[in-house]
Parts: sequence; structure tokens; C-alpha cells
Amino acid sequence: SKDFLRQLNPWQKMSQTSAGRVKNLRSKYAKRVPPCCIISGHNQEHDLTLAHILPHSTDANIQHIVGMSNKLNNFRNVMWLCSALESAFDRQQLSLEPVDP
Repeated sequence: SKDFLRQLNPWQKMSQTSAGRVKNLRSKYAKRVPPCCIISGHNQEHDLTLAHILPHSTDANIQHIVGMSNKLNNFRNVMWLCSALESAFDRQQLSLEPVDP
């Protein structure tokens, strides 16, 4: 049912931005992946944010299913996005589809 699916949707449970939680992660990630929006290619670091793919409100069962148990601050769960795109992503107005290289 729709109510059941809404309960599993971690974006419905988000109450705050994750900016405070990613301060150290941002500098570590920047050493591995140069700051550049994966969608627009924009690379002005002050306009970019490190966005979580799965938010911290993700249910433990879903984390387990997708192989991310206790790994929400892992490099595999973040990406550089322009601030406006990150906001749209968090509001489920933007989706990303992985492609093979």
C-alpha cells in the first residue's frame, strides 16, 4: 500500500540538512574526487555540496538490502552536486540513473 511505501521512504523522514554531518567527509572526499557537480560539470567548490545518496534517515533494513549497513558516510554514498540540484534531489524532484562506463 502507499502508506507502507511512504514509511520506507527515507526522504519523507528527513528533518534537516546533513551539512553539519559531512564537514570532515567533505575534505576527505575532495582529496579522492575533485569537486565537480556530476550533473552540470560546475566546479566552483563554494557552490557545491556533498550530497548523500541515501539520507541518514534510511531504515536499517533498507541499508542492509542495498549493502550499506552503517556506511551512510561512506564514499560510495556521496556525490558532488550543485546546491540547487542537491535541494531538488532531496525533495525527490531529481533522480539519477547509473550507466555502465
